[in-house]
Amino acid sequence: MLTFEEQSGHIAGSFQPRPNEPQLILAVAGVHRMAGVDLIRETLSDAIGHAPYDISERGLVVWPGPGYSMEQVLPLAPFATPPILWRDWAAAWRSAT
Repeated sequence: MLTFEEQSGHIAGSFQPRPNEPQLILAVAGVHRMAGVDLIRETLSDAIGHAPYDISERGLVVWPGPGYSMEQVLPLAPFATPPILWRDWAAAWRSAT
């Protein structure tokens, strides 16, 4: 299931169940790129150790640790979906079928 959400001016995408084959991961990432997804929730969650977070105008707000009392604001740019070349994306779809 593909999910697309707008949050604080950014489009966040998600895919469940999460693929574990490299070709399928690339294929799904290409769909996200074509849909204009800025951030992929699974990538965010992996990068911050599955801590609770929010996407805000300030950036990625993370509440790490027990009690979540100290928020940390991270820039969103490092988490942006990377560009994917058409030839790589098309090859991934061909090899996944």
